[in-house]
Amino acid sequence: MPTTIQETTEDLHKAWRLLRRPCWPDTYEATVQDPIRARLVQMYAHQLALAAVLIGKLESTAAAPFAPRQPERRTQPAMPTLFRPLPTMVDRKRAAAGDRDD
Repeated sequence: MPTTIQETTEDLHKAWRLLRRPCWPDTYEATVQDPIRARLVQMYAHQLALAAVLIGKLESTAAAPFAPRQPERRTQPAMPTLFRPLPTMVDRKRAAAGDRDD
């Protein structure tokens, strides 16, 4: 069963500090009087609390030390790039006019 995430007052105040704009009220208490801003701060505080729980779970289940992957050995292309034919450029307007480079 999933655990219920409950945001603390620290999370709420931190969310308010991170979200606050110059046009917002100067205090947290005045900001939460507006229902839209209060809900916004609460949702962001919930995200902060969830992130703290997930980071705590990741740290508690620390995996083996990081080992970089070895690159795969790939075969060389059949024809070296030096000898591949270059694509031919066609000037379609000149070709339509019947002009040729002889």
